[in-house]
Amino acid sequence: VRSCIVMSLRSKEQGFTLIEMLIAVSIFAMLGFASSLVLQNVLKNKESTNTYTERLHRIYRGMGAIEQDFTQIVNRKLNNNGVVTKKIMDFQAGGMQSSGDSLEFTRLGWLNPQGILPRSELQRVQYRLQDNKLERAHYVYPDAIEGQEPVVTILFEEVEQLRFRFYRNNQWLNTYGGIKMPKAVVIEVVFTDGMRFERKFLTSHAQIATAAASSTKVSGGKK
Repeated sequence: VRSCIVMSLRSKEQGFTLIEMLIAVSIFAMLGFASSLVLQNVLKNKESTNTYTERLHRIYRGMGAIEQDFTQIVNRKLNNNGVVTKKIMDFQAGGMQSSGDSLEFTRLGWLNPQGILPRSELQRVQYRLQDNKLERAHYVYPDAIEGQEPVVTILFEEVEQLRFRFYRNNQWLNTYGGIKMPKAVVIEVVFTDGMRFERKFLTSHAQIATAAASSTKVSGGKK
């Protein structure tokens, strides 16, 4: 009986075998490797989401600036060095040092509270594509003066194409003489990764006409 008790105690003190330890270590190693892969994927997805979100924010900010410009285009002929041109808007395909379409016009609404600043509320702006960057350039004075350098703001980077279209005579046109105000303008931006967006804007001339038509319709309904 005594010998049986001693053998029983020894068997209890033996613990895990080498094979059992190797199996346990392998299981823990596989769990650790799987957890590492999951964590890497989570971090990668988070980084991609943050990058995409930041890009969308930049696009929204840029589109806000574009919307303010295009919805306040004024029917005013461009003045270059004291010479009044016939053009309200200057559209060029590959002009104005642009690798894509370029467009220049005058807009209203450049805030100048109580006329504190030595300038008007008119602003001459220009959209162009340079080095895959969509640039918005504006001048301090609406009439271009020789030697005056514009203030340039980069709206978007990694841009491949910049295109404009104009609605006149009940059709969309890829070319525009700039003498008469179009009813609407389309700006299309294509990025190098294939992402693109397009926005249509009624010009102030079309907005006034639409408001007048709506007013006439309402007054007629009251009768």
